[in-house]
Amino acid sequence: MNDVTPLVVKQWWANISDMFASRVEAGEMPNKRSTGKTRASQAYRLLHTIMAEAVRDEVIRHNPCIIKGAARVKAAERKPASFEELDVIAANMPERYRALIHVAAWSGLRFSELAGLRRADVVLVVDKAGAVCYRLNVDKQAYRLGGKLYEEAFLKTDAGRRVVYLPARLTDLFTAHMERFSGADNNAYVFGTRNGTPMTNSAVGKMFRRARAAAGRPDLRFHDLRHTGATIAAKAGATTKELMRRMGHSSMRAALIYQHAAEDDDRQLAARMNAMVGNVAAIAAVDTDHAGAPAVNGVRVEAGAEA
Repeated sequence: MNDVTPLVVKQWWANISDMFASRVEAGEMPNKRSTGKTRASQAYRLLHTIMAEAVRDEVIRHNPCIIKGAARVKAAERKPASFEELDVIAANMPERYRALIHVAAWSGLRFSELAGLRRADVVLVVDKAGAVCYRLNVDKQAYRLGGKLYEEAFLKTDAGRRVVYLPARLTDLFTAHMERFSGADNNAYVFGTRNGTPMTNSAVGKMFRRARAAAGRPDLRFHDLRHTGATIAAKAGATTKELMRRMGHSSMRAALIYQHAAEDDDRQLAARMNAMVGNVAAIAAVDTDHAGAPAVNGVRVEAGAEA
C-alpha cells in the first residue's frame, strides 16, 4: 500500500474520470441516470475509505487520497413544485393522501417525520385575534426497513426535534383530513393507512408518481416537496436561522438554545407563507370559532396564543 502515493491516486483519478465519461457518452452505463462524475466520485470515496482504514490500522502513515472535491458531486438543481402543480398532484392522489401533499409542501417535513406524526402531536392554535392554525410537534420518525417498522422517538439530531406551524390556509383542509382519515385515539397516525399503520414510502411513492405525471412533472420526487416548503418559506422572507429551525437542519446548533423562545417566530413565518397564495381548496368546511375549547374533534386547542 505504500506504493499508492498521492501522485498515483491523481493519475488513477484522471483515468477513471475519463473512462466513466466515455462510457456515459457511449450509452454503456447500466443505470441510464448515472453520470461519469457520479461513478468516479463513488469509486474515489471507496478508495478513500479503504486508505483511511489502513491509516487506522497503521499499515500506512498518511491517506494518499487528498484530491480536493473528488468525493463530492454537485447535486442537480431541483425545481420546486408550483402552487398550481401542488393542486393538480393533490387532486390526483387518493382522498386519504390529498392533504398529505399540501402539508408536506408547506411544512417541509421529511417523509419519515410525516409518517411518524400522531394525533397527539397536532395542536390547533387560536391567537388573540381569533386566527386559527395548526402546530405540529415533530419529535419522532417512522419508516420501514427490510419489511420491519421502526419508530424512533427522537430524531438523529436535536434540530430535528422542533415545532412547525402550518399556514392558516391549510386549517380547513387539515381539519377535514383529521376528521375522516385519522383515528380518534391520541396515538393514531395522522397519515396512517386504512389499517391504522404508518404510511410507507413505497406505497405512497407509487401514488405520487401517477399524480405527478398528471401535473406534467415526471421529474418531481416526493422529497422535492420538502424543497418546495423551504423555497416558499425563503420567499416569504425567512431568515437563515428561521429556515434551519423550520426545516430541522442540524448545523448552527447554538441557535437551538433559543428554540422554545423562537416558536412565535415560526408562527409569524407561517402567517407570511399563508399570505403568499390564495386559499387551498378545503375538502370540507370547519367552524373556526374554537377559542376556549379544550379540544376539537380530538385535537387539542390552545387559545390566546400570540400572533
